[in-house]
Amino acid sequence: MRLIRCVIPAICIILLMALTGCYDSLPSPVLCTLVDRQGRPLNEASVFSVDTPRIFCSINRGGLSDHAVIIADWTHYDGVLWRALKSESLMVDGSDFLVFAVESPLTGWETGQYRVSLRIDDRVLAEKLFTVAVDGQVPLPVVNSFNVTPSTTYAGQQFTLSWNVSGATRVIIDPDIGSVEAGGSRLMVASADITYVLTAMNRGGSTSVATSLRVLKPSAGIARIAIIDIFREVGMVYYKVRNSGDAVSTPASAILYVDGTRLASDYIAPLEPGQERIEVFGTFNWTYRLDTPAMVCIVSDDQNTRSGEENCLIKLLPGVRAL
Repeated sequence: MRLIRCVIPAICIILLMALTGCYDSLPSPVLCTLVDRQGRPLNEASVFSVDTPRIFCSINRGGLSDHAVIIADWTHYDGVLWRALKSESLMVDGSDFLVFAVESPLTGWETGQYRVSLRIDDRVLAEKLFTVAVDGQVPLPVVNSFNVTPSTTYAGQQFTLSWNVSGATRVIIDPDIGSVEAGGSRLMVASADITYVLTAMNRGGSTSVATSLRVLKPSAGIARIAIIDIFREVGMVYYKVRNSGDAVSTPASAILYVDGTRLASDYIAPLEPGQERIEVFGTFNWTYRLDTPAMVCIVSDDQNTRSGEENCLIKLLPGVRAL
């Protein structure tokens, strides 16, 4: 009888422990940036760089019971509080390892202290601290160029976003574009004013540059654009264009003819009423010995010119002077 009295409470305690998961335990989690197909960590680390794309937390299922649900809470210490980054859950199955992961923020990690906590319900089984830091020996990435061309246009018109970066391991363009190569371009269609931000990252930190597109609204007036000057500096041929109308001009093209031969064309971005702008066709091997007639004509639609209106300018450009 005494034996029965001892056995029954023990059985109850064992059942209670099984129901509440008290047998579940975890070996120390391992943080890394690479895991194999089984989820085994390949490069354990506790310090990561700002350009790390993804951080894994791998745990050996150890004493975890089948079908137990493990929750991973990723947090960042902002100097005052632990700020939540991500929570995810996995059910224990037949695998030897469970792998949790947190993705880098779009513009890279903030430097500082981070933590991943593993729990079942509200009971924390294990925690792991890690740090994100910059490598002061690595120079910051350099953004050589980041441009919108043209920078002003109308809705529905095409524009080109182009960039070139040196020394980066990751390049992100926001909004809507995401990860890109270190150099490239995108042909896009304008819809509204927008500012793009390029962030280039490496182990030394990040560099950000912005460029903007302005989308003009059609107006009820009339634009009148015309070439008002042509001039040459060494091999560069320039022209000045003016909008003398009372409306913003639509995109147009300028054509350069020298001595009757077509040499080049150029894009004319919209001009505000009364605005003048100097544009350039490019660099030429100027071999003309005598003063030579150059003609620049605007190719446009009726929004920029009146029907039948002459829209060319002819001017003598100086020839190459013999020494």
